[in-house]
Parts: sequence; structure tokens; C-alpha cells
Amino acid sequence: MTISLDEYLSFVDLEDRDLLRKGLEDLACGKIHVMEVQIRTMVPALGDRWFEMHAVPYGRNENGKIRKLIGLRRDITDLKMTNELIRLRNKAEEGNRLKSAFLANMSHEIRTPLNAIVGFSHLMTIADNAEDEKLYSDIINQNSEILLQLINDIL
Repeated sequence: MTISLDEYLSFVDLEDRDLLRKGLEDLACGKIHVMEVQIRTMVPALGDRWFEMHAVPYGRNENGKIRKLIGLRRDITDLKMTNELIRLRNKAEEGNRLKSAFLANMSHEIRTPLNAIVGFSHLMTIADNAEDEKLYSDIINQNSEILLQLINDIL
């Protein structure tokens, strides 16, 4: 069955039309001997599909211009969907890894000033003099501010 280029392009996704045209131009001018492209098309009976296309010139006129092409079109929609699912799974796994690293880091960052607050609060109850109480109180206040700023930054 013979079909014109314009007729065929009417089924090709708008974003892929230039890719197909460029492949055909490169084939026609001899830059390439075999055109290989992957394009999306709207097949009336099937809906949106991905196709891998291979084409070679078949016969030329007296001026050397290509008269016809022989080609192979293979439906690769399932392969593209599988690749997309793998990409999305990898992205989700990376997100999970980043979340775990963030939580581990935040756990450490929050515990550091909190441990100082708890520890120096305990020492304050057993301090022997006002000078030590003042020192412990300053350390508690400083770490309380650090903790509050950290929580504000997280939120």
C-alpha cells in the first residue's frame, strides 16, 4: 500500500513530525543509508502508540531522487511503557533514599541540642554554686535557641 508523506504525517505526533522529516531528508540527500527513528503516532483503531521505524530508499528516478521507500515499522509501545515504569520506580527509590537520609540527618541535628538541654538541666539540679548554675543555664538557653531555629527551618 502506498501512502503520501503528508498523509502519513497527519497520524504522527506533532512533536515527532520534524524528527521524521529530518530523517527522511537525511536519507534523501545521502547523509544516511538507513533511517531509524522512534516516533509517536495516533492509530485510529489503537490510540496513541510508539513506533520504531526503519526505511531505505527503493528505486530512484533519472535525477537520482528517491521514488519510493521500503520500511519497517515496529510497535514499541509496551517497551516504552516498561522503560517509563522503570524510570519512575528508580525515581521513587531515589526519593525514598533521600527521605531516609534527610530523616537520619534531622534526627542527629535535633538530638544534639536536645541532649545538651537535658544533660545540663540535670547538672543544674545538682550544681554546687551559682556560677555553675549560670553556666548551665546559658548552655541550656543557647541550645534551646539552636533547637528552635532548627525546627523552624525544618517546618
